[in-house]
Amino acid sequence: MEIRVGEKVSGKINGIKEEGYTVALCNDINGFAPKDNLEKDLEESDIKEGSEVKVRVEGKTGEGVFQLTITKLFQKDKFQQKPDKYLKNVTQEKNNGGDETKKPGVSDQFEDWLAEVDSSLKEIKEHRKERLNKDFWTI
Repeated sequence: MEIRVGEKVSGKINGIKEEGYTVALCNDINGFAPKDNLEKDLEESDIKEGSEVKVRVEGKTGEGVFQLTITKLFQKDKFQQKPDKYLKNVTQEKNNGGDETKKPGVSDQFEDWLAEVDSSLKEIKEHRKERLNKDFWTI
């Protein structure tokens, strides 16, 4: 994937330096976002190493490094921050019998129908035994 100037792409903060942030973009492409190239609603204290961000490509230096502006910081939800805590609660509920779903009741008509089918199958098996005992293949 080729990245063009003015395009918005997603990336991940790889490193934090005094001058700014190194951002890993797609296909092992890296860029640099100076600390003063943040959108109005973002603060330096919110951005940490490993944070996922949306950046706008401002240009490309002579060395081939993209100059970026961080436009959005994706917040991790509570499950991503502490998955073990939430998974433990789910398994504990399951082990303690919490939130049991009751099996739907089977109606009397359905049970009667099953009994009728069962008796019909037995009758068919009996007739089959009788047919197999007779010598049909003699001429």
